Amino acid sequence: VLVLVLVLVLVLVLVLVLVLVLVLVLVLARMMTRTGRSVAKCPRRATLACVNPFITSAASPFAPPLETSMNLALPTLVSCLALLVYFVTVANVGRARGRYKIDAPAITGDPAFERIFRVQQNTLESLALFLPALWMFCLTVSVTWGAGLGLIWVLARIWYARGYADNAKRRGPGFVVSTLSAAVLMFGALIGSAMMLIRG
Repeated sequence: VLVLVLVLVLVLVLVLVLVLVLVLVLVLARMMTRTGRSVAKCPRRATLACVNPFITSAASPFAPPLETSMNLALPTLVSCLALLVYFVTVANVGRARGRYKIDAPAITGDPAFERIFRVQQNTLESLALFLPALWMFCLTVSVTWGAGLGLIWVLARIWYARGYADNAKRRGPGFVVSTLSAAVLMFGALIGSAMMLIRG
């Protein structure tokens, strides 16, 4: 059963990587098409602006426009919050090792320690799905909706962690909400990339 689960996880990760690569290629192609310019048609001093649609004025030739920066700020902030949640779960495991006298590399012993350890491991496993799905959704569907769904995931993981650490039976609601938000991000990105491909 464990081998089957590992194979399924590996397949899912590979699919996500392939979808991410496809989305990035489509987005880059769309940006280059939207500019409608080529290097050959550009003035000598404006070559970078012609090639890269994110480059703005001569006053700051390498600075992205404010709108692009603000759009990137939302999923970046959510990603940082998600990583902060994981960092806290790692710190909690370290504290629990000292409290329950469980030296590394042991991962069993007191049930309270095992619950805290599983929170950290489950959060890491969930991050592997959530972070790519968040960015793919933001690139192909909506930055605002993607950041909103991402924030729901972060809050649900905190809910999950607190419930699981107290009692394993209380982990369910937070797990369901975080999984659903990640699933919406993933399938939304899949649909969004498909629509981009259809529209050309």
